[in-house]
Amino acid sequence: MRHSYRVNAALAVLVVGLAGCGEKTDLVATVGDQVITKAEFEQGFGAQPQSFSSYEAELERRQQFLDGLVDQKLLLIGAYRQGLDKSDEIQRLIEQQQAKFLLDQLYKQEIVDKVQVSDATVRTWYDNMGEEIHARHILLDSRDAALAVKAELDGGADFEALARERSKDPSAQQNAGDLGWFRWGAMVQPFQEAAFALSENAFSEPVETDFGWHIIQLMGRRQVDRQPFDQAQDAIRQQLTQQNTGVRLKAFLDDIRAKAELRIDMAQLNLVRQTYRDTTGPLPYMSNLDLGMLNEKQQRAPIVRYLDTGLATGQFVTLTNNVPPVNRPSFDDTLKLKEFVFQMIYVPILEREARRLRIDHSEEYKQAVRQFKETLMADKMRSDLVQRPVDVSDEQLRAYYDEHPEEFSTPPQVRVREALVGSQSEAEDIIKQVRRGAKFEKICGEVSLRPGMKGRNGDLGLFRRFSYPNIFDAAQKMEVGQVGGPIYHATKTGGQWSVVELLQKQDAVTRTYAEVQERILNKLRNDMRLEALEDWLAQMRGEVEVKINDDVLGSTIDPTLYPEKG
Repeated sequence: MRHSYRVNAALAVLVVGLAGCGEKTDLVATVGDQVITKAEFEQGFGAQPQSFSSYEAELERRQQFLDGLVDQKLLLIGAYRQGLDKSDEIQRLIEQQQAKFLLDQLYKQEIVDKVQVSDATVRTWYDNMGEEIHARHILLDSRDAALAVKAELDGGADFEALARERSKDPSAQQNAGDLGWFRWGAMVQPFQEAAFALSENAFSEPVETDFGWHIIQLMGRRQVDRQPFDQAQDAIRQQLTQQNTGVRLKAFLDDIRAKAELRIDMAQLNLVRQTYRDTTGPLPYMSNLDLGMLNEKQQRAPIVRYLDTGLATGQFVTLTNNVPPVNRPSFDDTLKLKEFVFQMIYVPILEREARRLRIDHSEEYKQAVRQFKETLMADKMRSDLVQRPVDVSDEQLRAYYDEHPEEFSTPPQVRVREALVGSQSEAEDIIKQVRRGAKFEKICGEVSLRPGMKGRNGDLGLFRRFSYPNIFDAAQKMEVGQVGGPIYHATKTGGQWSVVELLQKQDAVTRTYAEVQERILNKLRNDMRLEALEDWLAQMRGEVEVKINDDVLGSTIDPTLYPEKG
């Protein structure tokens, strides 16, 4: 079967590389006693996908980004001076994120760091990519069922009929288990190893995957083209790393689940099940359970036990109510219910595992917390600076209104009916027809070349000059009801001509001072706050020594992208 790994979102997060203090030569900049390492710079800059036309353009953008990092360090220094490192608010935010930091480091230590892909493995994978095979399969629930099907096939039974009758693969009714042609890497490992090892028309022994048990038949094989190894190896290594990470993660979670020894109290489950049935109808399509229907003792009683703790019935009900009804399992299916409950409690279980492994004492964990804390401090400092009260006088408001009339005016608009044709002679003929009494609206509905306009009888609606400049300029000189033209439009194929009728003309409208006063006030306040922030940063740059290492900054650019730099 094709690859399908479900990675637990709270654990399988992308682990951001943590910038260490670095060697002296790896410092892009120093800001007082704060440093910006090359790793920290590249981590931040690399998170913004972008391309550049030249080395100079990229260097300029990197300098701008570095200026932003320097400002962030200045804000951090200011935050320490203000004592924000002792802020109760910041400490509360850190505590809320501690589980995330533990799981991040647990994922890195127990999953990422333990996934290794050797050069030999990459080479073997590449060697297997030189051919593709055509195979079909029958998916069963158990090894015994697979052995029974294999025996029937060996006895001459029809594969397609058995696949449609017995296979658990939902697509088997349509394709009789036929998987078509596929290359090495398209299927999960146990399946592809068995399939590629078969002789043509042979049947495999039962093969177990996460999907179930398979009987595979090889229908054919053929050679295929592939990239040279040096061009393909990076993509292969990435695919293998992703695949092995999924396998390692699943094994890790299975082990954690087994160690948790999750047990459901059937008496409490029956209580909840009956309460649901009495109030919401058949399971699993139930509405939310009203906690008030359980007394305090019933709510406190554990419905699930794991490790040396448990999940109270009230907590279980509350968490269940947070899940859309269609995603809740039937409470009569114990296996699915256990998996449902595990999804509720795996975060605290993994957090305990992380603490058992003393991840909260590791330098990487401490650094992640410190980095998060200092980001919060700098952001709080910035917020405090820009949220300071500023006074804006009526004279300043009025002066801004008078000096920027274009900001408070709606440009003029016109509405016309148009017949767009392919030649000047056609346009002139339409004008003649209108003068003889022909209905211009009818003509537009029959001949206009502008897409979508025949159905609207050529009505372009109200528009500003930027939409149809030539038509707008001509309409400004016309009276409502007047038909004018021809109006020329240059095109790649030689040109087109418009005949138009002015339906409506709307002059520019300037909003009154009273209408826009609040908008001006908000803008000036924001501008003044940002100006105050810039003044504060400029003052800090005068007080705090900032050193930029241009050589290290330049070394962050890949020189192979700009061979002209030589």
